[in-house]
Amino acid sequence: MSANSQSKTGEQTGEQTGVKSGERDFVPRSALVPRLEALPMLTDKHCTNATCPADKKRTRFTDVLGLYLEVSPAESKRWFWKTYADGKEGRMALGSYPVGAA
Repeated sequence: MSANSQSKTGEQTGEQTGVKSGERDFVPRSALVPRLEALPMLTDKHCTNATCPADKKRTRFTDVLGLYLEVSPAESKRWFWKTYADGKEGRMALGSYPVGAA
């Protein structure tokens, strides 16, 4: 067998180097899901001071995991949760800010 007819290396066949056929690297689920403590969250101070410029229809201030505060130019503040089901995006109204405000 000549040097040119030898089997192809992993790079040439598209295989990952260092990983044998049938083996996978184990990645713990905790490494894939971000920790809530590490994500920036809205505070009461942020929500109280949130404003919308008069030239915009609305401004959204995002929290984590799809939760956001929507502020209108009339200073109306409402909580929404962005959802994904069957590949479609939707949103659920949760209420106004502060709680009990009309």
